[in-house]
Amino acid sequence: MQAGYQRYIVERALFYAARAIGEQAPRGEWNYRYDRIYTIVIMDFALPDAFGSNEVRHEGMLMDTETGHAMTDRLVLIFLEMRNFTKREHELKTHMDKWLFLLRNLGQLTSRPKALQERIFKKIFTIAKISAMDTKEYTAYQQSLKAYWDLSSSIQSSFELGVEQGMEQGRQSERENLVIKLHKSGMSTKEIANITELSEAEIQKMVSSQ
Repeated sequence: MQAGYQRYIVERALFYAARAIGEQAPRGEWNYRYDRIYTIVIMDFALPDAFGSNEVRHEGMLMDTETGHAMTDRLVLIFLEMRNFTKREHELKTHMDKWLFLLRNLGQLTSRPKALQERIFKKIFTIAKISAMDTKEYTAYQQSLKAYWDLSSSIQSSFELGVEQGMEQGRQSERENLVIKLHKSGMSTKEIANITELSEAEIQKMVSSQ
């Protein structure tokens, strides 16, 4: 993001992209294939000479100057000239319009506009609100967040305990059914104990309860 005018902003973007390519180089042998890199430059100034138009969004990549065919899709440069975006809230139609409107006006918005009701925009406004907090507000926010996490953890733990108890009860019921079936088949308490690894006293208790 660049607020003030910078003549060599394109060259700067290329520099960052080249550095990102170098960071992907592994030790040892390499076939020079790297993950696709997107360099997005948000500009609060216009640079029409560099792009040849007054559009908001400019996208560039390496291509054959004669045919216009892309030579590789591994490197993409995207420039957003925010001063060229002039749409108002009621004029927003596409998802890109909404993102550009948000980037252009986030510093001036005091509440989330009706046009930006998707979940992702809610998250952005939450982050922006947190970043604007003073020390006292941020401390209070962290404390409330910790209380929420503690409560959620307690609820989750109680749920997991209930599941574990339910599973244990199920296993106990299965053991009792097995003991009773073995007993009815004529096996002795000692033989059943050897198979189930239960004590003879436990087996006697299960059998007598039937």
